[in-house]
Amino acid sequence: MGATYYIDNITGSAHNNGLSPETAAKSYKTLPICAGDTVLFRRGCVFYETLNTVSGSPDGDTIYSAYGEGASPEFSHALLLDNPQDWREFAPNVWQFKGRINGEVGCLFSDYDNIGRLCWEYSDLQNNGDWYFSEYATVVKGLNVSENATLYIYCQGNPTNIYKKLKASLYFGRGIVTAKHFVTLKGLNFSFGGCHGFATIDATNIKIMDCGFKNIGGAVWNKERRVRFGNAIEFWEEAENILVEGCSVDNVYDSCITHQGGKNYKTPKNIVIKNNRFSNFGMAAYELRDKITYDTYFTNNVCENAGVGLCVDYDTPPRQSEIYPQPMGHHLFIWRINKPTQDAYFEISGNTFGFVACGSAIYSIINQEAFDQIIFKNNNFIFSNEQSIYINDRYISLNEFNER
Repeated sequence: MGATYYIDNITGSAHNNGLSPETAAKSYKTLPICAGDTVLFRRGCVFYETLNTVSGSPDGDTIYSAYGEGASPEFSHALLLDNPQDWREFAPNVWQFKGRINGEVGCLFSDYDNIGRLCWEYSDLQNNGDWYFSEYATVVKGLNVSENATLYIYCQGNPTNIYKKLKASLYFGRGIVTAKHFVTLKGLNFSFGGCHGFATIDATNIKIMDCGFKNIGGAVWNKERRVRFGNAIEFWEEAENILVEGCSVDNVYDSCITHQGGKNYKTPKNIVIKNNRFSNFGMAAYELRDKITYDTYFTNNVCENAGVGLCVDYDTPPRQSEIYPQPMGHHLFIWRINKPTQDAYFEISGNTFGFVACGSAIYSIINQEAFDQIIFKNNNFIFSNEQSIYINDRYISLNEFNER
């Protein structure tokens, strides 16, 4: 049986061994965490850093969870901008942040509310809340932002006097948390990531349970095409034996959850996504891409407010995307699949699909034989219109759509 470590960045000490709440360590990074250990973070703590996990083994997961009372421990990639002394008026009504910015800015927030319009050129700064970052699409190219990276915001007065708890979400690593094999995340929150919330490559045996993801994405994927991106939970290349259960995902630029990949993509297997609440997302609650999967269940989830939030705040839908001018913002977005998968099984059942701003509850642009492999049953469509379901160039009403 592994060790249990306690982390408290409020009253803990770098000199403690972390083996009890009374001797809690200040940071998990100072501890000799091994496969199968349990790492508990004190509730009420906010960690402005990435959670890099240690893989477990077939003998037992490495567990990352919470202890104590209060709000769930939170890992955040936020850059705090709330010190008036960090701002100077660079030009009339244009304020420059003077501090060091160690990542690409994804979005700006007043407390937890998204504010302002991303301007693609400095000259576009015209209205209160408009902001411009000097090094868009740097990190996606594998580079670090320079020491001269600068954030500007148009504001009639010091921004900290206008916006409460001003902060920026940053993209300096693909995810706020990452994991590879035999890892359980339970009861933790992840917020203000300029790119993804959870991000991993070639992952197996991962459980994400009772976790929260909020204000994720917005970094620039392609400046020339003016496309931004960011998913709450993304599995890349390999995903096998994955459970996402009881989580809350709110305000995500792209998709709440997705598994996808490139030239080394393996067909995902044994994926269970159940009893989650997905709200205010720009691309999809669930994005199925590249391949129909094996033994996969998307069940008993609540999906609401598709096509709203970060992606269209201060912008006009449909948002820029790889399929523009087709609408974006669906509960289920199924694309980039050109053939069926032999012996695949993918079930979408017992879900509740709510409001859709400009897209569809189900939007599929894939091979018809592949689409026919997806099993739909006992789903509840609360919000419906003539564009509820789109399958390969044709809108289908709910009355026409036969679950099977």
